[in-house]
Amino acid sequence: MKYEVIVSDLGTMYQGADYTEAEHIYEDYALRSSKSYGRMSNKQVMLIDGTMKIIKLHKQRLATGT
Repeated sequence: MKYEVIVSDLGTMYQGADYTEAEHIYEDYALRSSKSYGRMSNKQVMLIDGTMKIIKLHKQRLATGT
């Protein structure tokens, strides 16, 4: 089966048949989203399969207040 990791503002970051590699890349971008983007983001990181079914979804919401 084919897997893709998509980052909302960057596009497809992985496309291939290795689920373990796709999951590793997903976790890496989800962690970056939480740490690097921080308060300024509205980022999404998705891991989907070849049927476009979302396997994992990480959303970093825009923080309010200071």
